[in-house]
Amino acid sequence: MKQRISQLKKGVASTLILSSLYMSILILGACVDAMDDPYPFGKCPDARDARVIDLNVYYAPYEDSRYAIETDTVSFSDFEINLELIPEVISESSILGSLPGTAYALSCIATYNFKNISNISITLLEPFGGLEAGADISDNIIVKNNISLKSLEDFDNTFNHFRGVINLLPTNYDQLKTRTIITLKNGSEIVADSSSPYLKVN
Repeated sequence: MKQRISQLKKGVASTLILSSLYMSILILGACVDAMDDPYPFGKCPDARDARVIDLNVYYAPYEDSRYAIETDTVSFSDFEINLELIPEVISESSILGSLPGTAYALSCIATYNFKNISNISITLLEPFGGLEAGADISDNIIVKNNISLKSLEDFDNTFNHFRGVINLLPTNYDQLKTRTIITLKNGSEIVADSSSPYLKVN
């Protein structure tokens, strides 16, 4: 009797394992409809319409789970300026309007259509790289696709983080002190003053 019960348990376990494997194959096959599907594991959702409502400025390198701060000393070759635009989403239609069952890739980073930005500029609060305080260095900040911050005109379908390098050469252990200004289409401004870490050139 015990032997029959043991055999029955083994049979049930084997059936459950085979059923699970079969269901896994069916689910994977349903998710990947064809080998030439450009989005086999789901595409990213469309950009959401948003307004920028605030701004943070950070400086790379990012080490030990934090960005560099003004009391740090970093190599100029590792130095970057990071602008974080804080969005307020004003339209979810591109996501909510999707068909039921639409799959989105797990690696998607949110993108936005910023509707209220006129332009973004950065000016010096103190002399840097041969330029005087008050100078606009937006043309010297290279952000994406080798485009300067000053040349950015399209703020649709973009991330809320802009990472840029500066093409001005500082003196050794100099600091970059800046005022970042987001000019909005209604004429108002979002302003953030910041100081970089000390920049080691050699």
